[in-house]
Amino acid sequence: MDDGKTTMVGTPCQILDATKINKYTEETGGSPIDVKIGLFCMENFSYIYLKKFLEENKIDITDVEEFRIEENKFKFFLKNKDVFMVPLSETDSFKRKNCDICIDYTSDISDISVGSVGSPKGWSNCYY
Repeated sequence: MDDGKTTMVGTPCQILDATKINKYTEETGGSPIDVKIGLFCMENFSYIYLKKFLEENKIDITDVEEFRIEENKFKFFLKNKDVFMVPLSETDSFKRKNCDICIDYTSDISDISVGSVGSPKGWSNCYY
């Protein structure tokens, strides 16, 4: 059933953009977002710089099956079942620089925000 409603899930900066689209829909011809689900976000990472970082560590990005941030480490789960770990304090070379000035880590301007920070393993907190 298509009721014409649009929902998006995004990081706080993406939610901010969607909020601006809604505000200026008539002027821009943009599509209104009816429901915004925001994700908690401490920082985001640049694909280009992440790929470069991996190459410097002799890892091809196509060999990575999954990325995860756990236990204060950035973990790279490789297809061969190896795990390459980097302390979060050493991820500045591939962190997006605009994250340094973020003021909305919990996606406060979204309709609903979800994240695992401060919750038991396997669970998320939800705020609305």
